[in-house]
Amino acid sequence: MRKLYAKYLNIEVTRRCNMACAHCLRGDARNEDVKLEYITTFLENFQSIHYLGITGGEPSLNPKAMAHILEVCKSNNIQVSRFDVVTNGTQTSMSDEFISVCQGLWDYQENKETAEFDHMLELSDDEYHDKALHPQVIEKLSQYPFFGMRGCSSYIYLFKEGRCKEGGKINYQPLYLTTSDYVYGDIYMNVKGQIVSDCNMSYETQEKQKVCHCRNFRSYINKKLRT
Repeated sequence: MRKLYAKYLNIEVTRRCNMACAHCLRGDARNEDVKLEYITTFLENFQSIHYLGITGGEPSLNPKAMAHILEVCKSNNIQVSRFDVVTNGTQTSMSDEFISVCQGLWDYQENKETAEFDHMLELSDDEYHDKALHPQVIEKLSQYPFFGMRGCSSYIYLFKEGRCKEGGKINYQPLYLTTSDYVYGDIYMNVKGQIVSDCNMSYETQEKQKVCHCRNFRSYINKKLRT
């Protein structure tokens, strides 16, 4: 069975968070982590991923799952042009385990070119996040070539989802498959192994918009998307 290509793919590694920002589109934090078997089952469908986002919750609270993503990519020889991780700038953002796995992701990804506000690991610098530890986080992470600021200090686009009471609506875009087995759209796997077609959804909206479970992703592709 031929493996797939993906333009944009995101994996939610945790719903835990050590902040409670008013603009959070996810909603209130939950004590849930993704099962490692879901990561394996999902990623084994692909041979090449242009953009692989690792999200949450706060990703630095589950570096074990991040390391597993890297392990599965390596063991299955999955090409990844670039990874993307955004951290909120707390104590866990400076943990040796988190930094080590970020270094591993950087070493593995093919595209190592960086531009302003376009780094593999970015720090949320908008007005909503608690910046108490940001000077320490910046000092520690600035020595790494993959780190930079997210670039939202003056403006951030908001979605009216989760705890956020203002902002735009989600423009849901369906997934579609080309004849060359390239899956287009924003493929998102949450901690429950559910697949949705946009990364900007609250936890409640994900339940309503899920298209399949990761165990059935290949079947979904073959039955629903393949023409």
